[in-house]
Amino acid sequence: MIRSPLVVIKEKEDEVAARIQLAQALANARVAEARARAAALRDEAERDGLRDAEEFRRQSIATALEEVATIAAAGREEATRLRRHGAVHVPSAARRIVEFILSEA
Repeated sequence: MIRSPLVVIKEKEDEVAARIQLAQALANARVAEARARAAALRDEAERDGLRDAEEFRRQSIATALEEVATIAAAGREEATRLRRHGAVHVPSAARRIVEFILSEA
């Protein structure tokens, strides 16, 4: 039986359409997978960024507290030094004050 050229063409069109449909479905699946991977990578990067930012914040606070402690200790040492230094000069300052007052009298 001889098939009509139109029937043969229609069969070929159907075969090509089926292959195109399969290729489109595979492409859609690959695009969906790629989007899912991209979303997962984006989410992971965001979590990593938040974690890194939190760690940086903690380290910055720790560094600032260390600097505060160092400055406070230096201030206490300076205050102690000034008290000692001032205490040494109290007798001579008192003597000078008394001498000044007596010289004015």
